[in-house]
Amino acid sequence: MGISRCLCAWIALVLVSCAPAAHNFKLSNLDKEKGTRQFVGKEFVLGSSVYFTDFFGESDKLFVEARPFDIVELWHHSGEKVAVGVPSDTIIPAGTAVKVKEIIYPASPLMAPFQEGRSALAPTAHPWLIVERTSGDVSNLPLVFVLSREIATLREFDAEVGARLKSPQWVTSWLTLHDPLLLDAIYKKQPVVGMTLAGVQAALGPSRNDSQREASGVLDFTADYGDLQVTLQGKTVVKVESQKALAAAAQEKAQAEAEKARIAAEEQAAKQAAEEAVKKAEADEALKLREAEAAKEKTALAEASAQVRAAEQAKQDKERQTVEENRAAEAKAKVEADVAAQREAELQARLTAAKREKEEAEKDRERKVREAELAAKVAEAEAAAVAAKKKAEADAVQAQANALAERKRTRDALKRAETAAAAARKKADTAEKKAQRGRTEIDAAQKRVDEVSSAAGPRKVGVKLQDVSPQLAAALGIGEARGAYIVQVKPNSEADRAGILANDIIVKAGGEAVAGPSALLRALDNNGVRAVEVEVVRQGKTLKLTLVSEEGKEIAIREKALTRVQEKHQGVLAAADTARALADKQAQMVAELRERLEGATPATPRKIGLMIDPVSPQLAAALGLKPGQGAFISKVKEDGDAGRGGVQPSDIVLEVNGVAVAGPDKLTEMVGSAMSFESIELMVLRKGARIKIIVPAALAKAESDGSDSGSRTQETGGKKAAPAVPEQAESAAAPVRTTPDPRSLDLSSAIEDSAEAPRRGPIKSK
Repeated sequence: MGISRCLCAWIALVLVSCAPAAHNFKLSNLDKEKGTRQFVGKEFVLGSSVYFTDFFGESDKLFVEARPFDIVELWHHSGEKVAVGVPSDTIIPAGTAVKVKEIIYPASPLMAPFQEGRSALAPTAHPWLIVERTSGDVSNLPLVFVLSREIATLREFDAEVGARLKSPQWVTSWLTLHDPLLLDAIYKKQPVVGMTLAGVQAALGPSRNDSQREASGVLDFTADYGDLQVTLQGKTVVKVESQKALAAAAQEKAQAEAEKARIAAEEQAAKQAAEEAVKKAEADEALKLREAEAAKEKTALAEASAQVRAAEQAKQDKERQTVEENRAAEAKAKVEADVAAQREAELQARLTAAKREKEEAEKDRERKVREAELAAKVAEAEAAAVAAKKKAEADAVQAQANALAERKRTRDALKRAETAAAAARKKADTAEKKAQRGRTEIDAAQKRVDEVSSAAGPRKVGVKLQDVSPQLAAALGIGEARGAYIVQVKPNSEADRAGILANDIIVKAGGEAVAGPSALLRALDNNGVRAVEVEVVRQGKTLKLTLVSEEGKEIAIREKALTRVQEKHQGVLAAADTARALADKQAQMVAELRERLEGATPATPRKIGLMIDPVSPQLAAALGLKPGQGAFISKVKEDGDAGRGGVQPSDIVLEVNGVAVAGPDKLTEMVGSAMSFESIELMVLRKGARIKIIVPAALAKAESDGSDSGSRTQETGGKKAAPAVPEQAESAAAPVRTTPDPRSLDLSSAIEDSAEAPRRGPIKSK
């Protein structure tokens, strides 16, 4: 027996020596009994509004505390902090009637496990004050206040309990005497300016630094409630700040400044890009002027050569006419001489013969002189013609060399322009993807607005109406009989919330005069579920009231959200438009250089790679379209402009560049009139949703190499250009244009030429 007692004493001594030093509760057993008799079984009220949560995993009681949970410090007997759960959204208000059920004092950390009937969470550092609510309509779960572990005297224990529980008279003598707004703030645990220190503690309990206030006795003091910082002057609250709200405001301000800086940088970049585009356009214009001057000089040279040849021909014709006239004159003179000789007597024969010989000799001499002069002139003309031919050949060689050099310069410029166009298109595609995400978010916000409008049923204002008769108008003193008379107003209805009373007369609704009940109903129907301002006459006075439905409130909230989304993505959408415009300009420059390089061709209708049909009457009726509205896409060429832009089969094209499409013929005409270097904006209907699609510019394919130039061709909007010619064989003359073989055309590639088939139906592939 003695050995057993010694062993037990030794074990107890070891356990006591190993016990942690964090157990600071020093109330004597006598004081504990006094405290129990003083409070247990008595009725009180809560001295503060309190939060509550599950009691550390136990579902048969609730942990309650007036202070915010993030400043509550609970300790285990080992000296480690105990984590507090998350408070519920419900608050138990100050003044709630309770009854003290039990007080559990801390047990020795080593002896607590041996106490029968105690929970595994029996206190070893803090005492528990357990109360029950006495109202019959509330939960009967016990409420547990965890008191301070630094209690040494019964007075300190009374103060701890008194800070949490008040006598029932406290409700009528202090709590309910407050202004309703301050009382509501106490119940909601939301301190406000003008509240007293006692009111703050009734709402949030004592602050984390309340002991400093009591010790210093200063008049100006900031009570620390974690996130909330309450500043008092004397006993009155002068400022309430939320640290999280201040941090959030600072973060929003920083984000706004960053957004301003980003927008300024984008505007500067756009300005620089515009200046570079202007400089490039000026350089292109100067190049065009130089080319025009060269062509003009070439035309003048050709005209001068033609004039010289015409003058030489006229001179030769005149000389030939003179010779013929002289010969005719000679023949005539000879005939006359023969006639004269016949008339002459034979005596004159010898004289006549002598004269004729003399004349013939003279004529022969004159003829030889003329022939010599003519031969000299012919030789001179032939020499001039040879010189002119040599000069023309030299000029042609020089013009050919100039044309070859200009073509090489054009090729180099085209290469640079194609590189710049590819970079601009890539940038535009990237910006378009970002813009598409913004449009998707905007469309989603718009859809949420439309959902409320479409889901709303018939509008019910909640009034009973009748016409205003002349007798009623005279009785009410309103002059002429007009408006809708309110016989009865349904409680809690839209009209009741707007302040409309029985015997009122509604004379205007939505800015329109109301002649009677039917006019009022029409005005309300025209506004759907949105807010409507009405004018009522009440006891001779005109009042303006607003009818607001629940759906109207929701629409207003969602429209504000839609506006915020639109403002959020405004910069991204503008950047996408700018990038797309720059890409179109670069594509236009590439098209102009390629056209200059390959030679000008007649304008052909634009083809974007679609097969189209009319929208059937059944499909139009199902989709809510008007007869003849839109064009149905039956097939899309994958490598066509429309396919690259995202057009899909079964889409219905409603608009082209903002202009409504009235059938396939109209779509053919509108797309055919677009230039190949232009992007085309389509509004299509896909699965009941309207989608905006940008068809990119038609960039020409690269020329085929020399190995298969006879079979590969370059597609240019539905036509096939001539095979590429090696640069050594090029000349200054215009390039040879070839007509494509009709059998090689892709009949399913696009909308057909409106000039060739102005009234043909859907384009069908063979």
